[in-house]
Amino acid sequence: MQDVYKVSRGMKRGRAVIISNEFFTVNNLGKRSGNSTDVVNLKNLLESLHFTVETVGDKTDEVLGSNTIM
Repeated sequence: MQDVYKVSRGMKRGRAVIISNEFFTVNNLGKRSGNSTDVVNLKNLLESLHFTVETVGDKTDEVLGSNTIM
């Protein structure tokens, strides 16, 4: 028998933060197409695993490095 990690149904697992940068100004990268679909799919997956999910978007590298995202 395999060792498995038991997960209780309905038990909250914690918090997940999705950092969703869609628009980029560096190197003229512009908009990242498909971003919104990726966010929806990832959020659905994390919620199905009982995480509380927050999404933040289009943050600069200064903000991301400052621990003041939300």
